[in-house]
Amino acid sequence: MTADLADGQSVPVRGTDGALYTLRNTGGLYSCSCAGWMHQNLPLELRSCEHLRGWRGEAAEAARLAQARRGGKAR
Repeated sequence: MTADLADGQSVPVRGTDGALYTLRNTGGLYSCSCAGWMHQNLPLELRSCEHLRGWRGEAAEAARLAQARRGGKAR
């Protein structure tokens, strides 16, 4: 799926293991409730996971992370 989350929006997604995770966009900060996202040793704005990449698309996530690395507002 290729979609985006509006500011303040959250959506449930099912992982490959059948577990249910929640994707969120809070002021341009994207997050996922999966262990892979939560346990990364990175600043919050630089974290990603397979669920965010799957929902937003590889290109959109790569662009968001590149923008965050440059110090710009993540989108």
